[in-house]
Amino acid sequence: MGFDLVGSIMEYEAGEITNKGTLELFSHLVKTGQAWSLQGHYGRTATALIDAGWLDREGKILKEVPETCQYCGEPIYDKREVSGAKEADWATVCSLGEDFGCDKSPETTEEGVGDHKPILS
Repeated sequence: MGFDLVGSIMEYEAGEITNKGTLELFSHLVKTGQAWSLQGHYGRTATALIDAGWLDREGKILKEVPETCQYCGEPIYDKREVSGAKEADWATVCSLGEDFGCDKSPETTEEGVGDHKPILS
């Protein structure tokens, strides 16, 4: 399955896309040239990402950005990177160790810990 351009743009416009998703979206837009034909915001943002060293002029992502938990401030990563799961699992794991939840989350209960929530771009 290819890149979901429409879904990514909808998430971006709604402010629901992750930092990683934003880089992947603009990488795709630069690679296909669409960054320069959509409304001006997309071209300006693509240029800013290139100038800041996140993307090259061909759209290649130059550095990875871990998401940051809005509750504890620690980087969080896709759980698949740790568990080896093959199916989509958007749960995250704290980089501090084996704790798969955030102790500072308002969702934290006595039975377990709440989820890390990424700071959205």
